[in-house]
Amino acid sequence: MKRLGIVSIAATVGATVACGGGAGDEDQLQPALPACEPAQGILPHDFNVAGLAGQYTLRLYATSGDSAGRDVSGSLTLMEHADDMKELTVPSGAAMRTIATPLYGTAEIGLSAVNAVTQGSLGSTDPMMPGAVVLERHTDPGLELTVRLGSQLNRRSQTQFDGAYTAMTVNWGSGDRFGGSWSSGLMGSGVEGYFCADRVAASD
Repeated sequence: MKRLGIVSIAATVGATVACGGGAGDEDQLQPALPACEPAQGILPHDFNVAGLAGQYTLRLYATSGDSAGRDVSGSLTLMEHADDMKELTVPSGAAMRTIATPLYGTAEIGLSAVNAVTQGSLGSTDPMMPGAVVLERHTDPGLELTVRLGSQLNRRSQTQFDGAYTAMTVNWGSGDRFGGSWSSGLMGSGVEGYFCADRVAASD
């Protein structure tokens, strides 16, 4: 899985890892979210990436390692990059390649609840080193779209991608939802799972 991505998240640990108390009151205030299930797919080249800008509820579900069966949820905000920030040149073997970076944002989520790790702040709003960044690359099968978390890993001057990371690969998008798979790791060990992001309706 590619290590690429952006997100803004107000963390709430999911049901399998949540602390008790207050859940009933919160459920009465918040509308029920659609079910989130693992799904594979390939995005078409004409997928509307800019249309993903907005605020979301983000849910991560772990399917491997000691955290298998756990989940964590939060909120996600994606914003459009300025025109002069929408491309990034990175090493690719002995050459360089350009990756589109159409969106960036911030994240606030309890990654440790699913044993996920990253580098730097998830809440950084600095477009030069955001808490989350969306990386876009066109390949023969279709569009590769990745949301990578962590301000240190997302520094635009960053040329190495070793170390702790958490990245979400977008496999599908429909209406006000998108989702796919995610992975996180450090020093050869890691965890993976699936995720869903549901757009938050604008308040009146």
